[in-house]
Order: sequence, then structure tokens, then C-alpha cells
Amino acid sequence: MLVLSRKLGESVVVMDNRSEVNSAIRRLSIGLFSAGLTGVLAIVVWQWLVWLPQAGAWSKGYIWQRCGFAVLTAVDWPVVQITGKRNLSTNDNAI
Repeated sequence: MLVLSRKLGESVVVMDNRSEVNSAIRRLSIGLFSAGLTGVLAIVVWQWLVWLPQAGAWSKGYIWQRCGFAVLTAVDWPVVQITGKRNLSTNDNAI
């Protein structure tokens, strides 16, 4: 990889060949995938440590549904909020 500086605070990165570009994309992809997987695993471990001991005997079998619910409704990545339909029957402008 070759970095060319033009002015202070600006730089242009020029990749020498295609294998360096593919390698950089691969490293970025693996890093993002690992970060996402770590986040999901952290939520699952949190549910096992916090929710499971407080759950009743009948609800302990629903740990995987609880983990899925916690992942899908996490505010860090609003999956349900983006894909869900908006309730048009409520008036958002009401005080």
C-alpha cells in the first residue's frame, strides 16, 4: 500500500495491486462479522446471567425465544423498529 500526502490533513491511499484490495476487504469483513457476532453473544450471555435466574420454572424453557427477543429489540440495531409497520391509528401529534 502506498500513501501519498498532498497537504496537511489530507492523504490519498493508492493500492498497488488487486490482491491488497481483496486482502483489505477480507480483513474489514472479518472484523465487522466478528464484532457483530461478539455483540449477539454478549446479549445471549447477559440473558443467561440476568434473566434466567429470575425466570419462573415454566418460563425457563423459553430462554432462546427470550434471547431472540432481546437481540431483535435491541436499540443499538433497531431491526423490529425499521421493519415493523407503523401504527396509523395513533395520533403522534396529540399532547
